[in-house]
Amino acid sequence: MNQNSKNIKYLLLIATLSVVGFYVGSWFSKVIGNAGAGVKIESFTLMERDLHPYVFPQKDENYRVVHFWANWCPPCVEELKEVIQLASYLSEHSIRLILISTDPSWEEANKLLPIEIHPNIIALLDPQASIAKKFGTYQFPETYLVSSNGEVVKKWVGPQKWNSEDLRKQLLLK
Repeated sequence: MNQNSKNIKYLLLIATLSVVGFYVGSWFSKVIGNAGAGVKIESFTLMERDLHPYVFPQKDENYRVVHFWANWCPPCVEELKEVIQLASYLSEHSIRLILISTDPSWEEANKLLPIEIHPNIIALLDPQASIAKKFGTYQFPETYLVSSNGEVVKKWVGPQKWNSEDLRKQLLLK
């Protein structure tokens, strides 16, 4: 067997292993590292903007939309205004909007988050992204619909058109 044949076989082997690795990795992240539908989120505590602790889940809340974002994330920057506008719509349906910034500090998060926000919004800071990881969030933005008992009902990856009728129906489970 000449050297060129050996090189081609090695390249084919590497390409095959790469493709298999990609699909196994994708499957593994869906099964293990992704809070998909039916996964129960354990209780956690993060600081609100006024530095009061917020414990998730709150006993008096129904469904909630949990949205992970950061000011260094271009799609998050583009989407955040529409997410914030969603708060009044969600309020009409007794759904709380929880915005969780993974910025390193409130100083950074506040560069993008307006000072005055809708009362239906809880803004939290997760500087080590530890809660984002518990949800299975590794790319931003990501959004979850969570039931009153802390179970993930639906997950959206990447920026969405939150003003669209289709997405709003999904949020109401219609």
